[in-house]
Amino acid sequence: GGTITKLGMQDYNYLFTNCMELTVEVSCDKRPPSRTLATHWRNNYMAMLAVLSAVDGGVKGVVVDHRGRPVTGAMLRVEGIDKGTITSDRGEFWRLLLPGTYKVTASTNHDGEVFVSD
Repeated sequence: GGTITKLGMQDYNYLFTNCMELTVEVSCDKRPPSRTLATHWRNNYMAMLAVLSAVDGGVKGVVVDHRGRPVTGAMLRVEGIDKGTITSDRGEFWRLLLPGTYKVTASTNHDGEVFVSD
């Protein structure tokens, strides 16, 4: 019993791996002529840099146990947002958020407390 889904790769990666992928379309042509690429770059590079700078927005840090060891696979939740984020093998997490104040919690199936560190 696996589940069949009709989601695209971007949806799959976001839902199941916490990886956000973007497709940037800067032309009505699927494959614009190479002679137009410099113009597309000049017309769009500032907007693309603005999108890239948003990567540092939100919340990021490490989830650790009471001994300060990273917790792999902890579920990180932001109150008011349905999708949780799972920590990496090194206990790391990241979540894009708009500026504001949020309640962030981490939980695990293991016994003991976990702590969120920025």
